[in-house]
Amino acid sequence: MGRAAAAKNKRRGGKTPVPTLNFTVKDYLSDLIPNATDEADVVLYYQGAVPGISAVHMVMKAKLESKVADIDDLTLGQITDYAHHMWKAQPTRTFVPVLLVRGPHVHILLFTRDKWYQTYVGNILYSTPKPRTGDVDIIRETMARLWFILTLRPQQFGHFCDVSNGCHSLVFTHGPNDKANATASACTTGENCVLLKELLPRPVRMLERVAYVYKATYGKRKAILKLAWTPVSRQPEGAVYDALAAKGVGDVPEVFDSGTLCKDMFEYRLEYIILQDCGETLDEHLAKLHADDEDDDVIEAKLTRVIQRVSACLVRAWNAGIIHRDISTGNIAVDGNKVAVIDWGYAKICEWTGLEDVAQCWDIDFEEICKVESENDKQTGTPIFMSIGLLFGRGKRDVYDDLESLFYVALYAIGRLDKKKIDNAHGFKLYSRKNLALVRASVLGNRNRYLERFDVIGIGNDLQKVLDAMHQCLFWTHSGYIGDNLWEDEYFRREPDWQLAAEFMDRETVQMLKQAQPTQDGAQPPPAPASVSSAQPSPAPTIASSVQQQPAPAPEYGYQMGASPAHALDARMDSVGDLCNAEPASRPQDTSGSYASSRYKRKSKDGGGMQSPKRSRMSGRGKENADSAR
Repeated sequence: MGRAAAAKNKRRGGKTPVPTLNFTVKDYLSDLIPNATDEADVVLYYQGAVPGISAVHMVMKAKLESKVADIDDLTLGQITDYAHHMWKAQPTRTFVPVLLVRGPHVHILLFTRDKWYQTYVGNILYSTPKPRTGDVDIIRETMARLWFILTLRPQQFGHFCDVSNGCHSLVFTHGPNDKANATASACTTGENCVLLKELLPRPVRMLERVAYVYKATYGKRKAILKLAWTPVSRQPEGAVYDALAAKGVGDVPEVFDSGTLCKDMFEYRLEYIILQDCGETLDEHLAKLHADDEDDDVIEAKLTRVIQRVSACLVRAWNAGIIHRDISTGNIAVDGNKVAVIDWGYAKICEWTGLEDVAQCWDIDFEEICKVESENDKQTGTPIFMSIGLLFGRGKRDVYDDLESLFYVALYAIGRLDKKKIDNAHGFKLYSRKNLALVRASVLGNRNRYLERFDVIGIGNDLQKVLDAMHQCLFWTHSGYIGDNLWEDEYFRREPDWQLAAEFMDRETVQMLKQAQPTQDGAQPPPAPASVSSAQPSPAPTIASSVQQQPAPAPEYGYQMGASPAHALDARMDSVGDLCNAEPASRPQDTSGSYASSRYKRKSKDGGGMQSPKRSRMSGRGKENADSAR
């Protein structure tokens, strides 16, 4: 309020002053939000920020209808679209408010991470030629409520810090050993100031876990700032990094600072992590070397070193009771000769680790979170890099699932150097999780030609020796190929050839893995592996049990599989190769970006067949590959 207005208010007897509006109101009907389905009518910008989607505080939508009842689907869809765009462009958001005016009625809609709430503000018009006292009182009360909302600072209504002048740098504070109660504020300079440089492109969904990742500087160090929303029932990523540091696991990013900004905001937790910048992702690094016409031997030597370092990191993490669960080309970083496993947001800390002090520091129910994380074992990860057993939905995770993912990452990374995309390679083609699991179980049974099924051709002898060692160590034993066991036997445990393991891991890592064989129940690993023959066998699956889709996992895990009804079929599968003759159905994409469930057909021995409607056929080459793989 200016001095003249303040003096005038004083002369009026010291009545409550009218608060200053902190926003700029604009009538803006075109290009307000890029790619939005409809233009907004009015927008409120932060006064000190550059106008644009990142500076929008609230959008107003006006409709001529005068309903107070439920909002129609079209209007709700348009408003949700605005909210989604604002969530994507504003990482400091805690919720997105939208003002909806329907005739004389005013509503406020609040969009959180996975829900929306509606409250009725009041009426701003009267419908009689001459207003009654009650009508005026209602309008006055409505305007007072609106003015109260519009005069709230950003950190009081929709953000975790003040962004009135934009958001270019932040400083975080919390007490010692109390990371559950951190705060953030805008800053300009200082040793602990995080200067934001670039918001990295990542998908921002309105459900489950989402993370905003900034390239930044922390003091004088290159850093990564991650702002992550996680359901309160799930494990905070910062707690995983604290556990890794407590157990002395190397080849992971150094954490400069971390904490929780919102402990429970509509059943979601908001945490921040300031990490060491570990360089380029594996696929970016190899592609850069390839584009610079680097010698193939240099590229393959680099990949070999990556395999060795990542294997060592995963085994040491497992020995400490931590499983990464999302090994992919994007979660391995390379900086010169340094290799790091990054993005431990989907990792799991096992119950037997004894890290209660970490749980206390983060104020989480460690036992309950371990239970929830174990329930999500089968769905967590990037599908094209997941192990055969997990794709098929069997058993609990252990370190061999991560090592198997690393094997697929190596094949994918080297295969895509000559081809921009190898997703259609036989071993990477994702029709459904179970289909991919069965195809891999078939093609990996061919010692001499398995690389061709992943479109990996013409590599050097040294890299092929490493890949062959991984292949035989993970999928073969002295008694033969174990591909069938991996998908059909829930209690099966691998017994690797330790001599072959030494071809892609250092001796210390091999010894550590040998002494800490994983169990299937999440308990602490015993010192020696149990006999496979003593494991409880599972019944031979019917076609119905092997083809039926799993219940739909949460969308945060990449591809969501739709559930399909089981059909009572008595025929049993003779081998994994039989199903590789199945013809994958067309894969319509649903609204969450996931694939609908597929159906298969398989000829029975007596020449009969089972037919499912509307299938798309495999190409001639794909059919050839399936036949030869058998």
